[in-house]
Amino acid sequence: MVDSIKIGYAEKNFNTNLRFKGFKSSKNQATKIVYRINKKIKPLFLKNPS
Repeated sequence: MVDSIKIGYAEKNFNTNLRFKGFKSSKNQATKIVYRINKKIKPLFLKNPS
């Protein structure tokens, strides 16, 4: 659970770095990954906020 959240933050940081460098296609790929991870994590996190 905690590992998944850490991965989510890492993906977000990666996405931000790509945006500053201007790699648009890679940024879109990273955004999709972040979106997919968040979609899986957030419902779990809301069900049991431990």
